[in-house]
Amino acid sequence: MKNRVHVPVVQARTWFAVGKKAEKLIDEQYPRLQRIPGPFPIEKFIEFRLRKTFGFEYAVKALPDGLEAMTVLRKKIMIFSEETWEGLRAGTPRARFTAAHEVGHVSLHVKDLGPQILENRGVLTLKRGNIPPYRDPECQANAFAAALLMPTYHMEKLLKERKGPQEVCEIFNVSLEAACYRIGNIEKYLK
Repeated sequence: MKNRVHVPVVQARTWFAVGKKAEKLIDEQYPRLQRIPGPFPIEKFIEFRLRKTFGFEYAVKALPDGLEAMTVLRKKIMIFSEETWEGLRAGTPRARFTAAHEVGHVSLHVKDLGPQILENRGVLTLKRGNIPPYRDPECQANAFAAALLMPTYHMEKLLKERKGPQEVCEIFNVSLEAACYRIGNIEKYLK
């Protein structure tokens, strides 16, 4: 089913470059998190710093079933479903990842897609299965979210200390699935 969805092709980026972009946001907005591993305050960032940092607003609205959130570049707005926003307010790991994913779209893709969208120029879209992951905006936004919520510099240290997925979940308030996926990617990088 994923292969039927058309998405825009974006600038090629390495996962390292995507991670550095996320870590730059941490460093600029919450420098304390450079020194002390802990949950990135994604809800507070969206509520109080999204507009100043990126010029985007956010809204909570009813969205079609199965759609947790979306970013509308043309209108400079990030929209969350009511359920996702409630989860974000409660600190639910899934909602936190969804919010970080949307911040990834804003951070990474406004320069890629914004001008074409604002000028009503065509944006190349392809079936997801026909786009390499490093040019797929959804893959890039997921990589950004993982790096924002579980920064590489802390993950490397935790893995050297032999911390496992459960400890990563507790430290960063992420889901077990996200922690396992991130650990696997960091371990590939460390080899």
